[in-house]
Amino acid sequence: MSIIIGLVAAILIAWFGAGAIKKHAKIFYIGAVALSVVVVVVTWTGADLTFPALIKNNIWSVVARGALGTAIFIIVMMIGALKNGSNPMKRLMPIRAELSIIASIIILGHNFAYGKTYFVFLFTMTKYMPLNQIIAAITSIVMIAIMVPLMITSFYKIRKKMNGITWKKLQRFAYVFYALTYVHVLLLCIPLLAQGNLSYFTTIIVYSGVYVLYLYMRLKKALLLKNVTRTKWVPVLCVVLALVVCAITGGAMHASDRATLISAENGQQEDVDVEELSEENSSLKEEEQMGEEELVVEPTEEVVEMQEDEADTNEESAVAEVNKETESDKTASIVSKTENTSSSNTSSSNTSASEGTDASNSGSLSSGTTETPAPQAPAEPEVVEPTTVYKDGSFKGTAYGYKSNVTMSVTISNDKITNVSVVSQGEDALYWAMAKDVIGRIQSAQSPYVDAVSGATISSNAIMNAVANALDAARN
Repeated sequence: MSIIIGLVAAILIAWFGAGAIKKHAKIFYIGAVALSVVVVVVTWTGADLTFPALIKNNIWSVVARGALGTAIFIIVMMIGALKNGSNPMKRLMPIRAELSIIASIIILGHNFAYGKTYFVFLFTMTKYMPLNQIIAAITSIVMIAIMVPLMITSFYKIRKKMNGITWKKLQRFAYVFYALTYVHVLLLCIPLLAQGNLSYFTTIIVYSGVYVLYLYMRLKKALLLKNVTRTKWVPVLCVVLALVVCAITGGAMHASDRATLISAENGQQEDVDVEELSEENSSLKEEEQMGEEELVVEPTEEVVEMQEDEADTNEESAVAEVNKETESDKTASIVSKTENTSSSNTSSSNTSASEGTDASNSGSLSSGTTETPAPQAPAEPEVVEPTTVYKDGSFKGTAYGYKSNVTMSVTISNDKITNVSVVSQGEDALYWAMAKDVIGRIQSAQSPYVDAVSGATISSNAIMNAVANALDAARN
């Protein structure tokens, strides 16, 4: 989509601004430099991460990702293939050099902005780069080496001082530059298309259509200059190129289908794993319940000993109560005999003795009628059911990263993280290659909160936050 917007903008600028560009070329050069500086500063500071999605995807990506500069180069390329004497040739040919300088400045800004990451990786951390990224970075360096001399020699004052033949030979390297541009685009887009990002299919089709059209127009013009009005080789060559492009894009789509199939198979495998885990968990729970029943039905030796000790204690208490009752009865009879053999002086003393005897007998009766408490049954041991923090199974979580949503899958068994895998992501390939180290750290630490990878902090945090969200979904 970015290249389509870039082409529309480039055509409008070139067609309607042709006169202004020719008269005030320096102003446009300064504007291109200012735009490039803004791209570098915003990208290096990460301010573009705060842009709304609409601006980031449809405006900022066109300027910062090189789509506008490449689109202007496509205009410059197509001008050379236009028919001599045609209205487009008359209007655009006079500003071809100026357009190439503007495009070169914008492309240099793009390379400075992203070269801080890609070129540094290329020379210091190649192991983190996929093969297509390595080749694309090398291609960029070669393109810059070609573009800078072409840009410098496009200034009128410098061109005027050069030998005409030398200048023309140097300018022929532009064809190599155009070809490498197409290769660079395919290297970056086809792997992303193979991962299932269908938006890059449009980019590949647009670039392929532009280059096939250019080759057709260029070859036709070359044959017409030799007074050959009709030839069967031009359409044949175009058909061959179209087949090559279809093979490339078709292979990418086939790779995308394979990726989708693999993803589906992985999803089925995850379902099977979840079922197996569920069966294992159910069997474990049954075993635990059986063990608990055995524990309640058959008391242990310690419980039996406690019951026997309690019975002995109860028997001793009953014997003590009986002895106490017998002693009370004996005391009461002795007092009664003493009172009968003694002489009674007054009725009050007899009354007191009788009341004392009645009180004693009452006390003895009260003691004798005290019931022994029944022995209590031993308390059943309390059964504590095992509890877990998380449910078993696979759970997904999503968090936003550097430029896309990152979705992770976390598999849990008995409160342990047994597997952490990537479901989907659209992060920058280099940052993602580094950030993936966080996955191993999470599994080792059994926690989503680990140290982020230096140099890929945003993508690392996205992985950790996605895993944390998955664990929240799994919480009991």
